[in-house]
Amino acid sequence: MTANLNKVIADLIAAGIPPEHIITGLSQNATIAATAAAKEAKIAKNEALEMLTDNLKRVLRYAENTVNYSDEKLELLGWGGRSRPSSQGAPGQVRSLKIVSQGPAWIALD
Repeated sequence: MTANLNKVIADLIAAGIPPEHIITGLSQNATIAATAAAKEAKIAKNEALEMLTDNLKRVLRYAENTVNYSDEKLELLGWGGRSRPSSQGAPGQVRSLKIVSQGPAWIALD
């Protein structure tokens, strides 16, 4: 491969193409190849992280089901059981409410 590249470079120089143009073209090709490789590596990394996350979630769900959500046993894994649902308090009084427009069966507030 290197011999072929050297021959191509020699032929281009013989054809009157200045060496700096050849080097610029080569570095552009290298940059394009490096960019493509980096994109592929990023995609592979993201896929691996997604698979790892899914596997960890599966293991934790298995642990929760196995110990019947026992907080004491799940804490041994550094994990806690599901928290109990909390009810939200009643909403407070609305303040600074103004009627923007209204009709016979509707009203717009701001």
